[in-house]
Amino acid sequence: MSIFQVVYVLCLAIQLGFYFSFSNTIMPVLGKQAGNVGQRIMQDINKQVENDRFLGSFFAPIFLFIALILLGNPIDWQMYLSFVIYFVGVIGVTIAFNMPLNRQLANRKIRTDWTDFVQRWSRWNHVRTGSALVALALAIS
Repeated sequence: MSIFQVVYVLCLAIQLGFYFSFSNTIMPVLGKQAGNVGQRIMQDINKQVENDRFLGSFFAPIFLFIALILLGNPIDWQMYLSFVIYFVGVIGVTIAFNMPLNRQLANRKIRTDWTDFVQRWSRWNHVRTGSALVALALAIS
């Protein structure tokens, strides 16, 4: 396994841990908060998460996969499928679903109640969690 593949796998593991934490702990706790408490905490989390460490581990698999191809590293079908699942199921879902919900929350334009928001956001986060898990499993197989 090349250094690029090792870092690719590590980034997938970081992303899996991040999304699993939200699915398993953070969103269930925020969903139980009274009033606007959960919303305010989620807004703070969204501001905090936009940092170089998170964005680096989020986008790095794309650049690492491209580097593997350009450098002529052998890539088996599991690695290709890992990348496709990560790209569609993590990056695609984030951009298409979770980010728009986060923007609605930031602009205080939640069209439904907080409980519904938590359920919709969490549903898509579960997709990201499962996608990251499958992508990681394929990358290390």
